Amino acid sequence: MKNIVLSSLLLVALLFFSSCSSDSPVNPDQQIPTVYDSTTYNTAIQMYAQTLTNFNLYVNEIKKGRVSGTQVQAGTLTSLFNQGSISLNTLTSAYYKEVIQNSIQELARASGGTYDPVKTVQENGQGGVYGAYLFDEYGLEHEQLLEKGFFMSGMYNEVFTNVLADNSVTAVDRAINLFGAHYRFANSGTATKHQFPDVYTANYAARRDDNSGNGLYFACKKNFIEIRHWTVNQNTEKRTAAINELKKNWEKVIAATAINYGYDVVAKLSKTSPTVTDISGALHSLSELIGFVKGMKGLSGLIITEPQINEILSLVNAPVDGTATPYLFVKEPQSLTKLTSVVTKLQGIYGFTPAEMDLFKRNLVTEQSR
Repeated sequence: MKNIVLSSLLLVALLFFSSCSSDSPVNPDQQIPTVYDSTTYNTAIQMYAQTLTNFNLYVNEIKKGRVSGTQVQAGTLTSLFNQGSISLNTLTSAYYKEVIQNSIQELARASGGTYDPVKTVQENGQGGVYGAYLFDEYGLEHEQLLEKGFFMSGMYNEVFTNVLADNSVTAVDRAINLFGAHYRFANSGTATKHQFPDVYTANYAARRDDNSGNGLYFACKKNFIEIRHWTVNQNTEKRTAAINELKKNWEKVIAATAINYGYDVVAKLSKTSPTVTDISGALHSLSELIGFVKGMKGLSGLIITEPQINEILSLVNAPVDGTATPYLFVKEPQSLTKLTSVVTKLQGIYGFTPAEMDLFKRNLVTEQSR
């Protein structure tokens, strides 16, 4: 009888302490999710749906210039850039608005013509198609300034100037959308393998990520999940810290991609007898590098400084206050050492390890067939 009473008392005590424990608040640090909560996602991203549709239309119109003999109208591009209640122009940093206006005019003038980097600037007129791409008379592909430069000057600028200034979960949904990912985070831009492949910056983050869970893509994914988590839990300090980490990682994706293109230019133009495909591909990659770096200019709170941006642009023959002359790397292959210097400078600025630099030489999505 005594044992039964003692057992009953013990059971009551266990139930009491269990009840007290379940009522105790759980530290939010212990329950940061690994999967993004998509409850509000599909509705929230409608805010920028037309803006991103216009961006895709704008890019498609730009790419028409790659077809020999096809002219692109500056007025059409300007209209696409300015149309909509939230236009591409609205998203763009003050500095880059002027870059876009100039590049639209230059691209339109070059379209319909032909280009050959072996010829003189005068012989190339306003520029034209060479290989698979459209270049101005100095070998600059303005398509890349108009598209890739917008990833920082437009999408990044909007996310960290306006979107995440709104302390709501829907703001995080919209930030993911402008990054170019989906709440499922495919870590791949391969449309044939994923219902929601990555686009924009997210697509390049995936290319630089080895899918180990330790790369830049997964770092950004983790940041987005944390920002939402701390928004829900109303922890402003930790939310701000997560936003700052996302800013750094987004910028690092762009820098890593600039490094990738730097490597590519050197590899193609260092060949003993580079083909038209090699040379046009090198000028294309160099223009991508220029677009990605130039898109950073004028933005605040970056890891890279304005003087460092200016120095890098000067080294790649695209000085801020002068005419860009990428074709000189074709005519003067000995100057490729400047591009090697750019890669080294970017590694130092961002603290990339030798192992990371090796990854940045490759397109890891293609290599891993994901």
